[in-house]
Amino acid sequence: MSTRSRGRAFKPMYVLSSMCGALVRNTTNVPAPPRAGSRIHGADWLTVTEIRRPLVAQDPSNARFQRDVYWAYIRLGDIKVSLKRYQDGIADYNTALAHLNRMSVSDERNRTLQRERATLHRRLGFVEVELGEHERAVQSLMRGHAEFEMLVRLDPKNGVWRCDLARSHDEVGIARQRQRQPQDALVQFQLAADAFSALLANNSGHVVWLQNKSVALEHSGETLAGLGKQTEAIEKFRESRSLRAQTLADDPTDPRLQRMLRDVEGKIAGVTGDAKGAGATAARGATRMQDCGIPLQSVIWR
Repeated sequence: MSTRSRGRAFKPMYVLSSMCGALVRNTTNVPAPPRAGSRIHGADWLTVTEIRRPLVAQDPSNARFQRDVYWAYIRLGDIKVSLKRYQDGIADYNTALAHLNRMSVSDERNRTLQRERATLHRRLGFVEVELGEHERAVQSLMRGHAEFEMLVRLDPKNGVWRCDLARSHDEVGIARQRQRQPQDALVQFQLAADAFSALLANNSGHVVWLQNKSVALEHSGETLAGLGKQTEAIEKFRESRSLRAQTLADDPTDPRLQRMLRDVEGKIAGVTGDAKGAGATAARGATRMQDCGIPLQSVIWR
């Protein structure tokens, strides 16, 4: 789908919906979405909801209309959260969740819907952490975690779902850490690292799993350092550094991997008392893991 620069006229045409690949008749001069995250992009998603909501009301069983509105509210929520309008973002996520639940009623066996619901609870949990609502964040994250657990029970060999579950352990650990429950956080970080180790046992070179395991180890190290357990913290940081060096060797020009390696080296220096080395890394907050599979908005719906 082509895009346009700001202020440029855009004629009515058939456009390909980036949410689900459906052809949508554009009769209201809706512009093609510009860069993701911009304010104009947010306005475009809002226009999608205004077009589709009456259609959903007329035909509630139409899954395509439901999906369009669902994804529009997800994107609106993402944009508002990026602008630190957290309560507005939560409201959009909850609206999206309501549409998703309606779709699930008529398609209970759709595992894509189940994974999306789990990921939406994860989004809510992230925002609640930012708001300092740590107990509510843990509840949201655990709802998503339960969905991921169910998926893994259905298909224990599915690497993407197992990665989702491992990542969920890490995210619950972050929320527990923010609750000032470091021991509970450590348990979750270790479960995440162990789960990625199990995945890597059958595919030792999987870059995303290697990176994500390194993040869980980094979070364990940070928590241990906060408890005054410097020796154990250094051990976790060094193991994390080893994994990052391994992935960087395969792609030495990747700036993200370079930064991740510098970050953990700075944390090692901070614990060992190397002020110069520690000063090379500014505090960035909790490192986030990589997505486990295809971004959900790219999934082809059946």
